[in-house]
Amino acid sequence: MHKQKQNGKRVGTFTLDRQFGPVGRIKRASGTSSKKMYTKLNNMLTNLWENGRLDILRDIKSGNIHVMEAYDYWRVHQGGMSRYF
Repeated sequence: MHKQKQNGKRVGTFTLDRQFGPVGRIKRASGTSSKKMYTKLNNMLTNLWENGRLDILRDIKSGNIHVMEAYDYWRVHQGGMSRYF
């Protein structure tokens, strides 16, 4: 968990930086500066991995969907994402 540095100060949103086997590395801006929300996003990524939703992880990685959009849908459907959105 880290923010970008600018003029010696941490600014912006936390960066998600995770590794998921065949999906590879997901390194994306989280869209939040809240540690609590950052933890929820990380938990969602773990849940997607554990439930075999590599398609969604790949879409987050490629930028086809922002992690906050995925979280919003995931939260409402509690992980039951069909070929989502």
